[in-house]
Amino acid sequence: TALKNSMIASPLKSEGRSPRMFYLPYDPKTAGMVLGKYMDRQFIQRMGNTLPYVGITQAIRFCHNGNIFLNVDSGLDWFNLDSRPPDSNRQQAPIPVLQVLHNGRGTIAGISVDLSRPITDPRIRGDIEKALGKLTFHMKYVKPNDVEREEACKKKWHDNEVPADEIKKKISQRRRRNTKLYRNKRLLKKSSTHPTHQKDPIVWDASGEESAFDLQRRGAPKEAPSERFTVARYFQEILKIPLRFKHMPAVFIKDGRDEGHYPIECIFQAFGKLRQEDNNAHVLKFNDEFASTMRLDQVQVVKREAERVQRDSAQHLATLLQQFHLTASDEPLTLTATVLKQPVIHFKSTSSTPQDGSWDLRDVKFATPATMTSFAILDFAASRDLERDLEPFEKLFSVMEKHGIEMPRSIDAKKAIRSLFVAVESPDPACIFKRFMEGLERAENFFLRDRDTQYTLPFFTNVVNAETGQMIKSFVRYWEDSKFYVILPHTLEEATHTVIMPDGSEEQVRYMAVVGKECVDLFDSRFEKGGIGISEFVYQFPDGQTIKTSEYKSRPFRIVERWQFECPSIVFVRLKDDNAQVYNFVKLVSNIINGVQSQCFVKSKYEGQNRKDQYCSNIAIKVNTKLFTKITGARAWNLKLGNIEGGIPWLNQAPTMVMGLSLTRAGGSDSNTVVTGSVSLDHKDDAGTMQMAQDVRIQSSGNVVTFENMRVLTKTLALQYYLHNDRIMPVRVVVYRNGSSEGNFDKLLESEVAALRRAFADLRCDTGQIDPCTRKEDGCGGEGCTWCTPIITYIVALSQHNLRVVPAERALARRDRDTLLNVPSGTCVDHEVTPYLDGQNIAAQWPASPFNPSKDVPLRVFEQRHSSGFDFLLTAQGGLKGTSKPIFYRVILNENFVWRPTSSCEQLKKVDIQQMTYAMSFQYGTATKAVRMVPVVKYSVRLGNVVAAYLPCKKATCAFYDMSGIVALLESLTSLSRLFRSFGSGATVHKQSDLFEGAQKRRWKGVVWISGASRVGGRRNEDGHSAQFQSLRTENGS
Repeated sequence: TALKNSMIASPLKSEGRSPRMFYLPYDPKTAGMVLGKYMDRQFIQRMGNTLPYVGITQAIRFCHNGNIFLNVDSGLDWFNLDSRPPDSNRQQAPIPVLQVLHNGRGTIAGISVDLSRPITDPRIRGDIEKALGKLTFHMKYVKPNDVEREEACKKKWHDNEVPADEIKKKISQRRRRNTKLYRNKRLLKKSSTHPTHQKDPIVWDASGEESAFDLQRRGAPKEAPSERFTVARYFQEILKIPLRFKHMPAVFIKDGRDEGHYPIECIFQAFGKLRQEDNNAHVLKFNDEFASTMRLDQVQVVKREAERVQRDSAQHLATLLQQFHLTASDEPLTLTATVLKQPVIHFKSTSSTPQDGSWDLRDVKFATPATMTSFAILDFAASRDLERDLEPFEKLFSVMEKHGIEMPRSIDAKKAIRSLFVAVESPDPACIFKRFMEGLERAENFFLRDRDTQYTLPFFTNVVNAETGQMIKSFVRYWEDSKFYVILPHTLEEATHTVIMPDGSEEQVRYMAVVGKECVDLFDSRFEKGGIGISEFVYQFPDGQTIKTSEYKSRPFRIVERWQFECPSIVFVRLKDDNAQVYNFVKLVSNIINGVQSQCFVKSKYEGQNRKDQYCSNIAIKVNTKLFTKITGARAWNLKLGNIEGGIPWLNQAPTMVMGLSLTRAGGSDSNTVVTGSVSLDHKDDAGTMQMAQDVRIQSSGNVVTFENMRVLTKTLALQYYLHNDRIMPVRVVVYRNGSSEGNFDKLLESEVAALRRAFADLRCDTGQIDPCTRKEDGCGGEGCTWCTPIITYIVALSQHNLRVVPAERALARRDRDTLLNVPSGTCVDHEVTPYLDGQNIAAQWPASPFNPSKDVPLRVFEQRHSSGFDFLLTAQGGLKGTSKPIFYRVILNENFVWRPTSSCEQLKKVDIQQMTYAMSFQYGTATKAVRMVPVVKYSVRLGNVVAAYLPCKKATCAFYDMSGIVALLESLTSLSRLFRSFGSGATVHKQSDLFEGAQKRRWKGVVWISGASRVGGRRNEDGHSAQFQSLRTENGS
């Protein structure tokens, strides 16, 4: 705090009341040295209304063994300016920044408009509102001096013998009051709940009725009626300021008790950090210039420049540190790191050793390929050349087949692509929705209905048993009146139809295919590869006799509802560019409205590839992961670490549930926090943590998950694990958590860990397992404790920190002699810079339950109880450019170091956590590299970002379909896991009821329920317990 206050008092620039970074003032003499050659050339010479500022952050860290370090880092941000240097001669005085409304250019916040008439185009309005939302601005106007009033006051004061100096002072004060100035304001967002945010943030015509308000003139009698004023009339008649652009917008500003709409010509750009500014390309160039060991030099330059700027201030860094009897060394800390061993990647018949954390998919078949039973095609980049448009999809399908992904049976993929191709001619939401529904309808007709006229196999897919929730590979065929029937394997059910004989009797028969002169069962292995001609379909009696299907009346043996199978399995979408709004809307229509997976790829990226096969392979692994079901167990690769078979060390010793939590803050004045959780469904015999299920909760803003949300979310994920692993309960739990800060660690232990225990205690009770702590006199009474719930290790993954690890010596990359090498993948630092409390063995000293366990509890204590700590910095990714930033893993609770739940469990030591975390980084199912964040958290972060993008639907008013279902669903804190078939989690879906009355009528769209084990609705299992989730009801009954 003392350090921050000292820097606030210095000439360094900062933003906000509690700044974390302090920025060097612009100095043309040092700009090239601080900003680098690229930034100085691209921005300083251009001299726009924004400039990049390099900042410095400094903090004192109390570290391992009592060490004290000064943590220094630099950063780059873009700011709007009150003033900027002149274009030609930098020695001249700064030039004031123009108003937000630029008369000469005819722009508002950089958006071209016609200044002579009101703005009515909704697209221009949206662009202006978006541009203003990025700005910090001042509002300023100056009323003209009332000369007659001033003269009257002077005469009165002169008559009262007021001294001339005092009269001059009073006149000056009166004139200052004519200036109204509100500093550093932001554009407010309209809110339906926040009392101060219910005004329109912008009225689009300052002289129009929408800006009008009632006002009683000053000095008028109380009984006099109020007058109706527009913003333009108020400025003209009351303030005596005629507006030059009275038809232009007015912006709502609140300052204390003062609030109102002010003309856009009174708004001025202020010094402030740009919101949502997309300068990623320039940031990457800057980071590439100061990469790896060069970053140390740049930080030193920034630090010396900051000290030079602070030299004249009352307290600079050296003076401050001397007050605490400290001195700071200018040399960076040098220490020895450990490089963890990389696992070997195993495919179906080959293996690969990663090179600096990455590998490729050249000429490999996936370890366990997925099955794609059906698909749909949407193209946002369609041209008039159909053959050219079909080529990317044909190439993708060819590569997918090479990797072993099973294509739909008995069809020609190229012909299917041509039949299913749907062009989306406009990015307009109404057009996207219409074409998406058309694509789904076309896929359903192709795979389910039209196949009756083709002598090919019926639609082959996974069908959910409505009674047990089991998924079975079966054939589905259209019957009549939009009904479907299922053909099960003969090992499960011999008959498929009931035939009504001429005498009125009924006989059970089986639906068979005729190949040549042979009658063949549809599940015959010869059909798997296709290419076998079918002459007709017949019914076969138990004695082997056959009849034609049209000879007698018949009815199918088992009718299935539309929700019991999916068609299509996935929708392939080719996008024109990286437009985030289009992408988010596609995901909204696919994931929420229709409950179907979608895989997007971008036209420009595909066409820009020299090796298109490699690009298609990267898409293929995403498709393979998304199509995971319990039946296929799809995964692109397995891991082997050293001589250990069967997955990741320590995890494979006993049933262990790995769980990832993430908190994502949604924007806006009604900001909520999206809590997402992912769980690895793999058991100890599987090869890692690639199969995921997910759940989502929404709560008010906060850094800690509420007890109830944590309890329900954990219970849902644990139930997924329990069902997927054939009703095996985990004995150990490892939780990775992001979105927290060091100041909240105690709250995490008090609230989230307690909710975690309660969830497992509830699940144990719900599943009918014996709870040793149900007796209140000597147990926890069902609240959950160490004795009756799994042993917990709780790890916080900090990504927002200022620690960097770079090689001590400069080394250039072999391929590019201008690129400095980063530390290799697997670099781990677990001493010196780790926190002081970690060295005190705090994580292993968290007390167990004070209750006495029953005699049948197998919990035992490990002999070794002391550790030097568990925290570590891990750079899992191999950095090609820039400076690799590690993840700081903080182990705040490690009961698995103290307690042994079963005899096969080993103690979870620091080295085990490090190797386990690093190995899991190789199991992000949609990338052929070790990822920076452990995947179980990365998937949660990804899902949280998508849910946060959906939340604006709460405020949306769409003309082409009713959003009330989404609104009710989002406003109720119902688990949103029922809305998503998660990315890469491979969770399967169950579609239950219609949510949108205004949408085109499709029986099968509606609520999507995640189920990694089986597609189960609100039905009962054999033991009478709810299989997955309770029925979902919104306020409108849908």
